[in-house]
Amino acid sequence: MLVSSAIYDLFRDGVLGKFIGESHELRAEDDTLLTPDITTVHDHDSKGLLFEIKYSIGSSANDVLLRQREYFLAKTGWRTATGTVGNVDVVLVCNAEDTQTVHKVMKELAGQEGNDFLKSEGFALWQWIMGSAKDDREVMYLQPIAGSCRNALLEQRIRAPGGIRIPDEVLRFLRFQHAFVRDKPPVQYTILFLLQHVLPKDPDKLGYDIPLEIVDQRANGFFPPWWESTETTKQVKRGWIKEALSTLHSLGLIQKHPGKETYTIPTSLLEKKEPLRLICRKLIQSSQRRPRGRISGGRVSRRASRGTSSLEQFFGQTH
Repeated sequence: MLVSSAIYDLFRDGVLGKFIGESHELRAEDDTLLTPDITTVHDHDSKGLLFEIKYSIGSSANDVLLRQREYFLAKTGWRTATGTVGNVDVVLVCNAEDTQTVHKVMKELAGQEGNDFLKSEGFALWQWIMGSAKDDREVMYLQPIAGSCRNALLEQRIRAPGGIRIPDEVLRFLRFQHAFVRDKPPVQYTILFLLQHVLPKDPDKLGYDIPLEIVDQRANGFFPPWWESTETTKQVKRGWIKEALSTLHSLGLIQKHPGKETYTIPTSLLEKKEPLRLICRKLIQSSQRRPRGRISGGRVSRRASRGTSSLEQFFGQTH
């Protein structure tokens, strides 16, 4: 998440180029769909620059590198006056722990027939690494490993001593604003996100009822799509929210109304000091009790607790 956000931040002011989108749909000449992680254009929208970000590669370096070939074929779908660009460059960004392996495989593959793109002017391998400033604040560095791209201003930045430094204030802002990427997060992450940022808190009530639809609206209202304003995408997918609420229900931490996607949220759950530890402990206990794929234990009461209120009462208005 932070790497995508950091690269987005490089293009936010338009100096290095123009940010187009995350997972933006491009097309090859044979109409093959291509969705690189980050799409940008530069030099007055005449050239394209794509970023593919890998947080962990392991033994798949060979396949990852060879898949980059298809991005050079991205001919249409660019948000330019003509819908096309003169040339396309690709930057593969890897975790610093993987770059030694990836670079070694890259050199081996570049010597094989049909892999000239790996040693072309328009392909580059970068690494991202986290560190600390002198005041112990968190920083990220983007650093070149091999190859180059034809964005002259970006090349100047990345070739500076230490690479490109993404400061702590940028990371903190982006981490708060952009809680999700396109990959499905662990359910406990989504649960924590709902408990800390989305589900309303009212210490004067024992709990309240809230429909899935309202939770979804609140989540995407607080954390709107930001990658591409022209696309109808969501930062937080409805399915992830439903899974999180269903998991809380199966763990006996919230109640679900029969036949409805409406849940009763107890205030006691929202007041937990270490909610992540509680959720993880419950998930472990649930898996240990479930030898046949079912959660054992007593049935969770579906009756609303005394003193709970509806969402309409909570907000004091009708939704």
